[in-house]
Amino acid sequence: MAKVAIMFDFDGTIFDTMGKHADLAAKCIQKHFGMPLKEARKQYLATTGSPFPEQLKKIFSGSDSRTRNACEAEYVKRKVSEVYGAAKPFKDVEPALKAMKAKGFDLIISSSTEATLIRKQLEKHGLTKYFSDVFGPKKGSKAAHIGIIRVQRKNPKVIAFVGDSASDVGLRRKGAGEEVLTIGRAGRQKQGMQKGVSLRKQGATLTTVDLRHLTDIDFERALAKASKGKRYRRVR
Repeated sequence: MAKVAIMFDFDGTIFDTMGKHADLAAKCIQKHFGMPLKEARKQYLATTGSPFPEQLKKIFSGSDSRTRNACEAEYVKRKVSEVYGAAKPFKDVEPALKAMKAKGFDLIISSSTEATLIRKQLEKHGLTKYFSDVFGPKKGSKAAHIGIIRVQRKNPKVIAFVGDSASDVGLRRKGAGEEVLTIGRAGRQKQGMQKGVSLRKQGATLTTVDLRHLTDIDFERALAKASKGKRYRRVR
């Protein structure tokens, strides 16, 4: 049984899709709610990490459910071709996954995107072999996915969650056996990503712009320091 389980968000962490997601969501939001494109894109990116219906509830808390449902339906229908039609993993992904797998890490996808869609993309780009599990919204929230891994893997020494959003890096929970090491995947704003300093302010224990750097981390030491409220070090 692997001592370290590393859970990855999918969009914006494994695949370079957040910019396209944000552009499409903004168009749908503008059409159905009348919000200007720039503000709609900003609001979408500020609430990523949750399924799109939950994002719409956060952005338009007093809105009519029929309007939200219509916006969601259009977004879901269009994203298959407009977001994933030409989607590709980040260049650092496969060498990073290969190195982590060689170290014996258990690698898992945990996402608010449908698992069937993710599996198709992983298969298309030859990445399926690196992951032991793919969890989508049908298996619950990302916090629920962490709970599933704890039970299935019989409490690995470290569970790390790698993601690009505030909700991802905020998954760290303190308590008996519930500490999670959160790692922020930083990147360029035009790709729909955040800077490392922003992710650290939102709760990331560590940040990196290159997943290959994850192989340099002493995960047990990093978790021990995080449990005491101390910084391990910055990963670049």
